[in-house]
Amino acid sequence: MKAKSKSLSFEVLENISEIFTKNNKILIPLSSLSKKFPKTLLKNLGLSSSTRVSEFHRAIEPHVKNQFCFYKKGFVIYIAPEISPVELIWRFVGLATLQGPRSLKKLQLSSPFYINKFVSIMNQLAISGRVCITLDENFAPKVFLTDKQRSWLENVNKAPVINAPDITVEQYDSYQEVSPENFMSAFDELDHGKIFVRICDLRKKLNWSRENFDKMLVKLRDNATIQLHEGDVTLMTDDEIENCFIDENNFRMGTVIRNDR
Repeated sequence: MKAKSKSLSFEVLENISEIFTKNNKILIPLSSLSKKFPKTLLKNLGLSSSTRVSEFHRAIEPHVKNQFCFYKKGFVIYIAPEISPVELIWRFVGLATLQGPRSLKKLQLSSPFYINKFVSIMNQLAISGRVCITLDENFAPKVFLTDKQRSWLENVNKAPVINAPDITVEQYDSYQEVSPENFMSAFDELDHGKIFVRICDLRKKLNWSRENFDKMLVKLRDNATIQLHEGDVTLMTDDEIENCFIDENNFRMGTVIRNDR
C-alpha cells in the first residue's frame, strides 16, 4: 500500500522545526530561513532560491499559523514560535548567554524588538528574577542567567510569576533596586546642599511603586535614619502634593531630612 503523501503545510512546519532544532535557535531571520529550505519544498511553494524575503514570508505564513509568528524590525523579518514576547526574549537571552554574560545593547540589536519594547521586557524578566543584569568596568549592563534561572527556563511552568511594572526606556535609566542604599543615594543626588529633599522629587527619581516607596520611608523613619516633615505644600503643584506621603496619623508629609547631618 502506497504511503499517504504529507500535506504541504506539514512539510513546511516540519522543515522549519528541524531548522530551529538543528541551529539551536528560538528566533531566525526569514532571510536565513529561506536559504535553508530544500529546493523541492521551495518549488512546491511556487518559489525559488532567488525569491525575495517578502514573497517567502507571504508563501509560508498560511502554513504556520498558530505554530509560528513573525516580527518585523526595520527591513528584517523574524520568525519565532507562537509564544509570548516575554518568554521569547527569556529563551533568546538564555541561548545567547550560554557562553557567558552578553551586552544588553548587543542583545537588543539582535532581537526582533525596538529598544522601548525590549527594555520593558528585560525589566520584567529582571524584576521577576528570571535574568541577572550586572555592570562591566565601563558601567555597561550585561545579562546572564544563573544555574537556577536556567533550570527555571527548562521548566517554564515552575518559574516565578512575572509581576512587574511596564517601565519605558525613558524610565529605565532612573530605575533603581528597592534598597535603603539606593534611597539614600537618590537623596544625596537631590539635596544640592540643602538639609531636606521633597518626597515627590524622591518618588520621581527612584521610580519605585508607591507601595515600595512608602514602605521604605516608614522603615528608614522608624530606624531613625531619616525624619519626615510636612514642608510647605503651598509651593507645590497638585501632582506634587499627591506624591507626598500620608502617615499612619493621616498627616501629609512633604519633605525628608537625614539624621546624620
